[in-house]
Amino acid sequence: MNKRKSVPKSLREKVWSLVSGRCHICGKRLKKNAKKGEYGGWHVGHIKAHARGGSQAIGNLLPTCRDCNLILKHSGSKRIKKILRLGVWGEAEIRGKTKLGKQLSVLYRNRKLERVRRRNDKKG
Repeated sequence: MNKRKSVPKSLREKVWSLVSGRCHICGKRLKKNAKKGEYGGWHVGHIKAHARGGSQAIGNLLPTCRDCNLILKHSGSKRIKKILRLGVWGEAEIRGKTKLGKQLSVLYRNRKLERVRRRNDKKG
């Protein structure tokens, strides 16, 4: 396997234009010239993973937010489908204000707060 090369700026521009500035996976609005770590930053995601022989041809690349790209990087397609289904079902429970939905809502909020705290701790 060849060492991964960074995506040239001209190719990043073409990838950006594919989905009008939104993550191909979740639809989150992306910031074209975001600096590393800045909100709205994006990655050039591979449809067929680089680790599995995927190329840097425009037909194999799509803009993704950081979160979606990391999930894709560390998960197979079956796991991604399962995560998405669980998310859809969980969101329906939350909207329906069921007992499970309320529990999921609390869990989601707590995890989100933990994540913010961890980031703030790293900053100093």
